[in-house]
Amino acid sequence: MSYSITLRNRRYSGALLWLLLLPGWHSVSDAASVDRYWELSPYRVQVEVSLQTSALVKQRLQAELPHFLRRRASIAMGPLWRLTVEPAPLGAARRADPKRLGRKTEEQLAETRRRFDKAFLLVVREGPLGMVVSAQEYDCLLETWGPIVTGESSDLRSLYELCFSRLTRAFTPMAQFSVIRETPNQVELRFRGSALPLVSHQAKGGNLGQIFRPVLRRTNREGQPVEGGIQPVAWTYLRVDPVKSMPTSKPTTATIHSHTARPFGLRRRGRVDQLATLVRAGQEETHLRLHARDQKDIPLGGFLVYQRNVGQKEPKLIGKTNRNGVVTIPRGETSIQIVLVQSSGQWIAKIPVVPGSDRRVEAPLLDDRKRLEAEAKLTAIREELIDIVARRNILAARTRIKIKQHDLEGARALVKTLERLPTASEFEQRRIRKQERLIQSKDRRVQARIEKLFSETRAVLAEFLTPGLVQELKGEIATATAQH
Repeated sequence: MSYSITLRNRRYSGALLWLLLLPGWHSVSDAASVDRYWELSPYRVQVEVSLQTSALVKQRLQAELPHFLRRRASIAMGPLWRLTVEPAPLGAARRADPKRLGRKTEEQLAETRRRFDKAFLLVVREGPLGMVVSAQEYDCLLETWGPIVTGESSDLRSLYELCFSRLTRAFTPMAQFSVIRETPNQVELRFRGSALPLVSHQAKGGNLGQIFRPVLRRTNREGQPVEGGIQPVAWTYLRVDPVKSMPTSKPTTATIHSHTARPFGLRRRGRVDQLATLVRAGQEETHLRLHARDQKDIPLGGFLVYQRNVGQKEPKLIGKTNRNGVVTIPRGETSIQIVLVQSSGQWIAKIPVVPGSDRRVEAPLLDDRKRLEAEAKLTAIREELIDIVARRNILAARTRIKIKQHDLEGARALVKTLERLPTASEFEQRRIRKQERLIQSKDRRVQARIEKLFSETRAVLAEFLTPGLVQELKGEIATATAQH
């Protein structure tokens, strides 16, 4: 008996598919990598189990739990998971980091990446009300730890199922993505193992409304990431679109939500894997922190922050950033929330956020405070300039009236008062140049805006505080004196 499957207009015979499913054949390299057989490649999954229970319970779990996990994975995941269950090494479950369920050395992680695609640490311990189960995933492709997933069981009968559910909850499906040319705001998702038989759509991922985080993975010729080559795409998410027909009949698509129209760039050197990993929102709060683009340690406090649901037009004010540049982003009606930052009445940033998925989102922005300071100072200077120009015009008008009335002494007294007012040169030196020296920005774009503001003020000064008025009035007085 033979059979075949169709994958993107290519047919694979039953013999070839059987070959693809043989252990170790699906990847050219022993280490986790992205290859041409992505949709036919199962996840090589390692589960290390740490049992922190009484001796009697530990003995039972050691004998029964690995068999249960393998059987449940076979039923729920089919051939998508190639599961290995091992006891955790001594000390592996010790927590050195609040974000890590256990600890591994870099050498141990390198060995894990060589053998597996996903590695889980499953910890079972006795709590005050029963058994506490915690699981955490290490993704070998992206070299990142997922969130810690925890649950409690009051009896051993439900403990086994709780262990498996915590593993599947911690599991993050992976996909390759490519931008659709005809609709550049959408991508096509190709899920790992999606062409394997007997794998449910739910297990593969790509369900309506799921959120994925795009990651660019720059690799060498062997398909391994170069140093610093794994970079999540900043402020960008992919939201799975509704399927208009059967899930297997058309590729899964997702809509791009980003701060920019082209978040993935245009040109790249070398090989770059375009990957997407599932984002699951937890219960913790998400804090947005604004800081200066050129200096991360300089917080941007006092900025107005607005928020809106995806598809909604009008945002609502959620507050100002505090002195540390931080504001809390609440959940909304849609998983992705569009956060808008306003400064001096202008929108300066649009940041998609999934509240609950990240504890903190860092947003480097243009530090516009120096420009705002310059604007405020120059506004005061211009008001002072308007006052001086008004006084000059009044004194000049009164002087000419005195001349017409032949009150030349009164005209001379008014000219002396006019001479005591600052000239354009004195005003520029005493007021404008002094502030220009004090207000400087290290950011070239901000400094260019500041210089433009001062240049515009100097232009106003030259236009309205023209030199020669005093000499002109003295000449008119001299002419009137000669005529008498």
